[in-house]
Amino acid sequence: MSPAPPGSANLRATALILASSLFFSLGDTIVKWLTQSWPVGQIVLFRSLACLVLLAFLRRPGEPLWPRGLLHPVLLGRSAFEIGVTAAFFGALALMPLGDAVAIMFTAPILLTALAGPLLGERVGWRRWTAVLVGFAGVLVVIRPGGGGYGPEALLPLVAAVCIAGRDLLVRRLPTGLDNRAVVLATTLALLAYGALASLVAWEPVTQELLLGATAGAVTVTLAFLAYVEATRTAEVSYLQPFKYGAIPLSYLWGFLVFGDLPDAVAALGVAAIVGSGLFIWWRERRLARARREPVAAA
Repeated sequence: MSPAPPGSANLRATALILASSLFFSLGDTIVKWLTQSWPVGQIVLFRSLACLVLLAFLRRPGEPLWPRGLLHPVLLGRSAFEIGVTAAFFGALALMPLGDAVAIMFTAPILLTALAGPLLGERVGWRRWTAVLVGFAGVLVVIRPGGGGYGPEALLPLVAAVCIAGRDLLVRRLPTGLDNRAVVLATTLALLAYGALASLVAWEPVTQELLLGATAGAVTVTLAFLAYVEATRTAEVSYLQPFKYGAIPLSYLWGFLVFGDLPDAVAALGVAAIVGSGLFIWWRERRLARARREPVAAA
């Protein structure tokens, strides 16, 4: 059988990234509901345990329980960043409306651009720096510090965004032969360890609601991770970036349907600035990459 053409691969990757956004938003909604009654660490602990059971059932016949590469240094670093994302973002969900927390967390691509110069030695022009400033101005509009908006809790989704930026930088360094299950399993084990340690600090009685919620969260997050990792290994991350923003309207939708939260006009303006700046950065980077390839093709 001949390999699928690039267009077919991009279409498949687009469907996968949109599916991952849907599953992530559902999982975030479940977590926010759980944070009303249980500490973050306990939620992570039980969700990770349920994820391990689910991953065991998802094994193909003859596939080992523990795939190779779980201790690869890049994978360990990615898992450490994932702990930071989970701890900060779940904390934000406990204190903020779902949609606002997700929107602020989507400054990760903007942070990647801001860090590209000092960390990767890339030249960032004035257009992208302007987009970075617009994006962070949008965050300030959503947060409205000192103006009846959020307090220090608004820093949590920003911390999550920093960790996402670090995680996504490492994703591109994962060995090509590493199985997707190894990536998801390593992340699950790291979160299980974090949840167990955090549960020593705060613990509430275990109920049927917690177990059901953790199981439902495990199903959604496992499907989301598998779809996300496969999408990023099927198409370029830069191509997929615009489709990730589908998680923002989905989060506001679930926030309204489940918790009755809706952004006001000012917050909506800030969200538009965040999304707009992220999309402009994506467009600009794609255009510059195309310009760099053209002289090589003409040579």
